[in-house]
Amino acid sequence: MPPLPTEDIKIVIRPKGALHIAKVGSPVVTAAIVQADELTDNESIKDTVCPNIQQNIVVVSTPDPGHADRYVRIRSLQVNGVIHNVNACETAAEHTPKGVIREIPLTETPQQIHNNIVTARNPMALAAKRIASTTTVVIAFDGQDVPYQFRYRRTLLQCSLYRKQIDVFYHCGRLGHHMGVCPYPKNKICRGCGAHNPPVEL
Repeated sequence: MPPLPTEDIKIVIRPKGALHIAKVGSPVVTAAIVQADELTDNESIKDTVCPNIQQNIVVVSTPDPGHADRYVRIRSLQVNGVIHNVNACETAAEHTPKGVIREIPLTETPQQIHNNIVTARNPMALAAKRIASTTTVVIAFDGQDVPYQFRYRRTLLQCSLYRKQIDVFYHCGRLGHHMGVCPYPKNKICRGCGAHNPPVEL
């Protein structure tokens, strides 16, 4: 994916179903996003929509916080007359160090997590987000370092450096996505020999 302005806000739009960006084409997906965000061409002249075909996601880059809020609120895209549900979320800046804390109860909402982390007790914390439906939370920090210990409410937790995970879905053998968003659900590749759609052994 080409480099985007480092100071821009980045929003990742991830299809939930079988929307295959490479198949329908990047301009078509961009047009669907333009329709969903309801911004005019003049208003969004500084915004950039960059589909990532390998990961089957779209990254939107904008310097405008108001535009970022619009992109984050997108829940579906209409592509060629078909409605596709999507997830949209804001990401931390690329240069921002990130840490991980664990065992955060699943009952905690995103707003509760944010309120318990971005506090005066944690002055370096910028933002926080739970990883999918796990008890692990990723925290973005201001500065160059990730603290060894971190306060969540009154609890002192160990905080470790976040290492980005690259998803591999072994059914299709491709990088960058998992089973729930695989754009190749009918294209199976053998993990041993690489054969396409091998016969099932009984």
